[in-house]
Amino acid sequence: MESVFENFFSIQVLFFCLFVWGLSLIFRKLFEYFFKSITLKRYWRELILPILPILIGTILSVLIKEYPYPSPFDSSASARLFFGFVAGGASGYVYRIIKAFLMNKKDAVLNSTN
Repeated sequence: MESVFENFFSIQVLFFCLFVWGLSLIFRKLFEYFFKSITLKRYWRELILPILPILIGTILSVLIKEYPYPSPFDSSASARLFFGFVAGGASGYVYRIIKAFLMNKKDAVLNSTN
């Protein structure tokens, strides 16, 4: 079970999560630009936006068969579907963690040069 967690937190998973997050952001920005009143809709904020990364991750994992998925998730379409669902759900958290990590590194570099 430990190797499953090690495989799930690999660079491929991080890139997949960031890709899903980026596509979700692009989709959101485009819709909010062309349909300005959609931001006021409750279904947009409470239904569409929270499930959008999960849907994108699931769809991508089913369509992209040649991606280097971690070992327990590369065996079948249903395993990839599960991977995409979880990675899509985690994409926002992964983005925030990586952003915080990079900001800490930037601060450490700036403080060391002063």
